[in-house]
Order: sequence, then C-alpha cells, then structure tokens
Amino acid sequence: MMQGLFKKIFKLINNNIELIFWTMGLIYLFINSLAQTDLSFCPVKHLGFNWCPGCGLGKSISYLFNFQIINSLKTHPLGIFALIVISYRILTLIKNIRRERNVKYT
Repeated sequence: MMQGLFKKIFKLINNNIELIFWTMGLIYLFINSLAQTDLSFCPVKHLGFNWCPGCGLGKSISYLFNFQIINSLKTHPLGIFALIVISYRILTLIKNIRRERNVKYT
C-alpha cells in the first residue's frame, strides 16, 4: 500500500518537475534576504570570468518582490522581464495540468 503511494508521489513529482523547479525558485527569491552575502551559483563566475549576462537576475527579482524597483533595475535591467516570463511559464504549466486532468476525467 505504501509502495503504491510512493509511486504516485514520484510520478506526480516527475511529471511536474519544471513547475516545481520554477515555483520553488520564485519562492526562494521571495523569502531570500537581500542582506545576504554575494553567494553565487553561477558556473561562469566560478570559471573565473568577471562578467556573465545572467548574473544579478535573481537578486533583481528579489528586489522586485520587495518593491525596490530602482535597485532591481540597477542590479539587472532584465529582472522585470525575467519575472514576467517565469510567471507566464508557471501559469502555462498549471493550465496544461488542469487541461490534462479535465481530458482524463471526461
């Protein structure tokens, strides 16, 4: 019985991994303290390059969640656009899941 439950949970997570990834990323940026050190997960920075086109996007989105639009634009000018694109993608994935669920039950 428990094995069947674990299979269902694993299948649910596996089928919705992109939705989980983007949602958890935005939740992390929402609760992330802006006073943190400059911890970076950027592979380009870790290879020793000083400039990366994506660096600062996360911090920019974090500033947006705190209504600091000027700081967001200073950190990365495409932060607003990135937030819109990610939010649109999340909504599209949710819409697709709902559509599949409705087709499945009709």
